[in-house]
Amino acid sequence: MVIKVTNSSKRKQDIAICETSTISETEERIMENFPVDLEDFFSTYPEICERNLEFTATPNKPLKRDGVLFITQRRQATSDIRENPKVQILGSHAAMTCHIVVMRHTESYVASIGHFDNFSCWQFGDESSAHKEGLKVMMEEIEFLSKGDLEEGHIQVSVFGGYTDERGEAAKNS
Repeated sequence: MVIKVTNSSKRKQDIAICETSTISETEERIMENFPVDLEDFFSTYPEICERNLEFTATPNKPLKRDGVLFITQRRQATSDIRENPKVQILGSHAAMTCHIVVMRHTESYVASIGHFDNFSCWQFGDESSAHKEGLKVMMEEIEFLSKGDLEEGHIQVSVFGGYTDERGEAAKNS
């Protein structure tokens, strides 16, 4: 599997909000080596850290229930907009030491969301199969529902949550 770090989401957000962007073209970098820890990850990919700061500065926007697929902790769901066009927003909340992972295929627009908490790490150890299995299920569901579009695009991944806590539990979950 190839993992890419890209600025495409920043460019799309700029255009959606301002109708223009200072980013003239999408840049992609293939992640050659897996970072040892979060500090290494953010020093290698500072653009991700910058996007995190921009995102956390965004004001909270209350939503109505219509068109929202909302999950709670230790849950996962996948939605195909072609089969269920009513679902326009995926969401979760309360990701303190938890992490919310959103994956979306760029051609089929099939999207999956998972809310992973530290409970599994505490119960089963740092190499918890619950996290690995959850991520694997998300990718398998996207692949299955994307069918003919799978080879045309790629899966975008966004991770939210995991504040810095005194015990370092969020960093372990990352």
